[in-house]
Amino acid sequence: SRLDQVRSMQAAGIETPMMLIRVPMLSEVPSVVSLCAGSLESDITVLRALNAEAGRQGKTHGVLLMQDLGDLREGWWSAEEPSFEEIDRALNNLEAAGNKVDHIITHTLPERIIWEVPMFRRFNMSCRTAQFLDTVLEKVEYDKWFCGHFHIDTEISRHRAFVLYNSVHELGDFDKILAGEMSMFRDD
Repeated sequence: SRLDQVRSMQAAGIETPMMLIRVPMLSEVPSVVSLCAGSLESDITVLRALNAEAGRQGKTHGVLLMQDLGDLREGWWSAEEPSFEEIDRALNNLEAAGNKVDHIITHTLPERIIWEVPMFRRFNMSCRTAQFLDTVLEKVEYDKWFCGHFHIDTEISRHRAFVLYNSVHELGDFDKILAGEMSMFRDD
């Protein structure tokens, strides 16, 4: 889990305030307060539990309150969609690079890929971003595509795409994963 990653970083001597960037489950609230300086919140029940737990632990727990309090899409705002000018600039920049890049890192995936993966279809709220990424998928040659929107760790080998949520890998690991020499899911 993300909290396990925080524990690992702290055990490795990384001494910096940690921020949990997803709404924790209620059962995780004591650990979130003890391990993290703050968290993103959009659920009023969790927010109240964090406040009570911070009081019990005698700590201050910072919160970035998302505008969509209670909306389970965790922070999705229509204003987060790229403008037509931004899409045009991105396509021009890709064209200037010969429509060839090493890696693409986005929040979501192209709509076409979303529809190809049965477990992702439920997430497909048609949006300008996913439609724009369809254009990128058609025009751009890339080695690997990374995203995190779906809160799961998986690979989509056909598209050399990786959806990351809890796993942490070195960049070189992904070639081994695609070749079947390594699993995305490891215990270390």
